[in-house]
Amino acid sequence: MYKIEIIILILHTICLKIDLKLNLFTEDNYTGSFFSYGDVIESVLKKSKTKYDIYIYDNTYGSRYGNYFLDLKEYLSEDLIKLYDKKIISDTCIYKNKLIALPSRLEYNILYSNRSILKKYNKTIPETWDELIETSKYILEEEKKLNKDIDLIGYNGFFNDKDDEMLSSTYEFIYFFRDTYESSFPDITKPIFKSDDDFAISRLLLGKAIFIKFVIIPDQIYEMLDYNMTVLPGVKKGISSSIIFGNNISIAKYPNDKAYDKRKEAALFVFKYLASREIQKEFLTKRILIPGIMDLYYDEDVCKIAHCQLFRSIQPIGKPIFERDDYNYYAEKFKIYFSEFLYGNVSAKDALKNIKDISYIYEISTSTKYTSAGLINFLIFSVIITLMFLSLIFIFLNNFNPFFEFLSQ
Repeated sequence: MYKIEIIILILHTICLKIDLKLNLFTEDNYTGSFFSYGDVIESVLKKSKTKYDIYIYDNTYGSRYGNYFLDLKEYLSEDLIKLYDKKIISDTCIYKNKLIALPSRLEYNILYSNRSILKKYNKTIPETWDELIETSKYILEEEKKLNKDIDLIGYNGFFNDKDDEMLSSTYEFIYFFRDTYESSFPDITKPIFKSDDDFAISRLLLGKAIFIKFVIIPDQIYEMLDYNMTVLPGVKKGISSSIIFGNNISIAKYPNDKAYDKRKEAALFVFKYLASREIQKEFLTKRILIPGIMDLYYDEDVCKIAHCQLFRSIQPIGKPIFERDDYNYYAEKFKIYFSEFLYGNVSAKDALKNIKDISYIYEISTSTKYTSAGLINFLIFSVIITLMFLSLIFIFLNNFNPFFEFLSQ
């Protein structure tokens, strides 16, 4: 969470007359990597199961921490749960059919389009990848005619060396290629630029890019930029994609002991209060966070301040955090295999098969839907076993008795 969120959180809990003590990991007091942060939190959950009551954590770790949290379906009303976007809940908060969290803060990747450059060449914001490529290519060629050494890029891909960001950008890209708005994530086995956060930020601030893919930045900074914010384009008009980043909020499991009943009751009270529509609306109108309650983006008061049209247009896709309990391993392997395709000599088909194999469990089947190997093996073993049983007949034929020798009793 941001520091301002912590301040407001404290103020609200004071109003609730609940003593809430915070232990906050930030860039200021934690120097480890993104993945070692995950190890630290898991270590706390394992060793000190009752030290903390409420956890606000990166939603990437839902599968890793899921066993340590309450199933909120048993404690929250259906009306409260239904306030939140179903897809966001499904992709980031459901672990083994249990509701282990609600989203406390969301982030999305979007497209920043340079207003001045597009206006100069009478171009519009692209709605498809073909339009983005065509516009970028045309403007770059025209700008280089004026200045061959111009420092301008068409688009950044955000396929950098960080495991999690490489995976996120790839999943977004694949999701662009679904057939319709309602379609699910495409089969990863069917037949994409390399920059980091610092590069994207510098290009935005300097205006040295026609298009930039980056997260939604605070309004105080956005208002200084010469860029428009829109959803990322897809292969078809109306099709987009944006990976779900952000934090979840969960409640720790308590021992089956009445001594913990008051703590659980207080934790649930604070949780419900912070997850309520009223408080989430307050956070949004004060530009503190992006909530997961989609109804807020149709609220007239909110839309006077927030980018409601943008938020309503975003088509979210969750990271594959539930593919394996160890998401770190999945993300690391994903980056290796996809990099081999993107920057090496591995074909798309082989790279996608390797990625699928990270979490896919193969089984031998007589179905020939994907391969006939299972059926062939079944037939071979069936013939061999049949011959073995038929060979037992020779034991009972007198003509063959001289050929058998039995051990004495």
